[in-house]
Amino acid sequence: MTWTTVEKAKIYVTNIQQVQKEIKLVKSEITLAKQQVHSQYTDKKVHVGKGFGAGLATGLFGAKAVGRANALTRNSIRHKELKAMEPYIEAEQFISQVLAG
Repeated sequence: MTWTTVEKAKIYVTNIQQVQKEIKLVKSEITLAKQQVHSQYTDKKVHVGKGFGAGLATGLFGAKAVGRANALTRNSIRHKELKAMEPYIEAEQFISQVLAG
């Protein structure tokens, strides 16, 4: 963009600053949404292998088998978390591409 007067240049700079503030706000909203998704899935991962059923299963099947099952369950939860966060990550990447371009 070009300008011919100081006033037009100031308007141009003001517009750029406003867009930068809006982008910053969108980024912070994306970050908050990602944190909420992460906290939901963290709570689920923490409760894997806890409780009466896990203790009973350990007694019946052995600690190694139950440990493997718990690891698979945690991996499944992590995979679901990554799928849930995918739109937010794509939005962040899009913003970065627009800013770089």
